[in-house]
Formats: sequence, structure tokens, C-alpha cells
Amino acid sequence: MPGRMPPMATIVFLLSALLLPLQTSYFVVAQPNNKASKKLYIAYLGEKQHEDPQKTTAAHQDMLTRILGRQQRGST
Repeated sequence: MPGRMPPMATIVFLLSALLLPLQTSYFVVAQPNNKASKKLYIAYLGEKQHEDPQKTTAAHQDMLTRILGRQQRGST
């Protein structure tokens, strides 16, 4: 049949098609991170104490200020 690949060429093509994404993802994951590591913590703060979102945010910021000793600006 014209246009049909020989079996060895098919195997090489399939292996390269399957391994190329793995190889690329290895290099993306294996790159050293020059930034300091950041830890993520999830804390349950209980039920809402206020219906006003601004009051809730202020209460959370007050709590964090007491814990951390200073107020930090969060990224949203």
C-alpha cells in the first residue's frame, strides 16, 4: 500500500510522539526556582460574624495583624 509507514518507522514515530511531551514536562518541572519557597495555609475562620464583606475583611486583617505582628498587603 502506498503511503503506509514501515513497522519500524511507525514504532519510532509513536515513541517519539509519546516521549516528547514527557521530556518537555521534565525540563519545565526540573528547572530550579530562584524565588524563595512559599507555603500555602488554609484556615477555617468559622461562621461569618458580619454580613458586610468589608467588615469581614477588616476582621480577618485584624486577626492576621495580631498573629503576624504587622499588616501585610495580600494579593487578590
